[in-house]
Amino acid sequence: MNNETGVINPVNIIKKIVNEKKSNAIIHVDAVQAFCKIPFSVSVLGADLLSISAHKFHGVKGAGALYIKKGTLLSPINFGGGQERGLRNGTLNSPAIAAMGAAINEFYNNINENYKYVSELNKYLRSEIKANVRDSVINSPDNASPYVLNLSLPGLMAETILHFLEDDKIYVSTTSACSSRKRGISYVLSAMGLEERVIKGAIRVSLSPFNTKNDIDQLVKGLIKCRETLKSN
Repeated sequence: MNNETGVINPVNIIKKIVNEKKSNAIIHVDAVQAFCKIPFSVSVLGADLLSISAHKFHGVKGAGALYIKKGTLLSPINFGGGQERGLRNGTLNSPAIAAMGAAINEFYNNINENYKYVSELNKYLRSEIKANVRDSVINSPDNASPYVLNLSLPGLMAETILHFLEDDKIYVSTTSACSSRKRGISYVLSAMGLEERVIKGAIRVSLSPFNTKNDIDQLVKGLIKCRETLKSN
């Protein structure tokens, strides 16, 4: 799942192509945005490796896990005490790992209910933006993950929008956290063929089961205020 737009990538089709070509390629799936949010099966995906990160489902930052399909050979990238069968040296963060387990129990067991609820929030947010935020553009497709919505206020700069909303205690992001320090426009939105003014005014809204319709209303009000205030300046 793309972390900027929520687009769900057809991993199983990619695996099918690899098999048809009789390639020895290893399929690694970055499931950080999807785990505990979107139901999926590792076997159906055909993944050889699959990684998750605890903070994406309200665990502690710094903990994660890697699924390794039986028979997939890995080599360590650092060396030391030989922990974890020589693959990952160093002392494990046991409290963070335990917290991740608790978070998985909480969110995986309610994955379908949460997905339905967040889908309703996403639908409501889309309709409110289209109806009330002038000259706005929704960049995430309709069939994207409901947990991420990418939208633009063309003509404004994303960083300016972000800080304007922060003043009203509304927190969004301008891009994925892992690329937030990189300069230049989003390569993801650029690859989608969007105009530069749309890309430069793009923000990412992340939703969770803890959000409410009132949160959506406050965000929409903030976007309306942002558009009117900054345009007048």
